[in-house]
Amino acid sequence: MRSLDHVALTVPDLHQAIAFFVEHVGGEFVFLDGPFADDEGDGMTRRLNVHPEATCTLAMVRLGRINLELFEYSAPSGRRHNRATATSGGTISPSMSTMSTRRARICRTFRASR
Repeated sequence: MRSLDHVALTVPDLHQAIAFFVEHVGGEFVFLDGPFADDEGDGMTRRLNVHPEATCTLAMVRLGRINLELFEYSAPSGRRHNRATATSGGTISPSMSTMSTRRARICRTFRASR
């Protein structure tokens, strides 16, 4: 492997995750996009194994040479959808306060990779 372009994580609250990675880890906010949905079929289920009416919003945060792609899924009832039960992909689901207690270790790890 020559390089790593990005890492994707599913988060319970996209705006809190953006704030965490920018304010506490030193990331650079790049963009926010979505929400995305498949209004005409079951594309969300076929592609992502989530409810067919679920929506997905994403953001990109740059951490040195690595881009962190953050995803938040919402179920049709308005509740946030925990995609962790639907896939083996990367997921961050602890509360932001729990994440903040781990801030020093995370900051050292990401800053060392710059």
